[in-house]
Amino acid sequence: FINTLIDRDDFIKLIKSPKEFLSSELLPIDEGDLIKGRMPIGKLCNEKDSINIKFPHSCNFGQAKDDWEKRVKRINYNNIFIKLGIPSNIEETKVSLYLSEIKKINFKKIVFYYGNTDEDFVFKTDRFFWFQINQGRIDDYNYSNNFLTKNYTEDLNLLKLLTEGKGASRYYNNEN
Repeated sequence: FINTLIDRDDFIKLIKSPKEFLSSELLPIDEGDLIKGRMPIGKLCNEKDSINIKFPHSCNFGQAKDDWEKRVKRINYNNIFIKLGIPSNIEETKVSLYLSEIKKINFKKIVFYYGNTDEDFVFKTDRFFWFQINQGRIDDYNYSNNFLTKNYTEDLNLLKLLTEGKGASRYYNNEN
């Protein structure tokens, strides 16, 4: 779902029943308008619910739908990786709900979260480097608890997480 925007609640619904949602037709909610700065928005439905998907990199809904259909054809349901960021300003009950629902999902997964949890799929750090704060995206997976001296660095190795199921490799950087 790279280059799409899905609300966290909708994302949880989607990953709980991906085949049901992804086998449905993407229906238009907003055609989008570049001149007015509106992105196309579509929705997927299953028998019980629907989810909205925004397409910030598409000019109109037709292009978004064409790109979406190509993406869905490439999905390998035997090799799905889930990545979710949970900002620290979300209420604790919502965080608990997200984590409990994600825990039930039988896919490789990682959740970036600042708060306290014992879940092994959560990558916790003291400091996020956010390149696009307004969009709430984590674009750089390098973390440091002292970024001025770089005495200690934590790296998240996404390739290792995808291939081996182990993602966080921590090491000391003694270069001064």
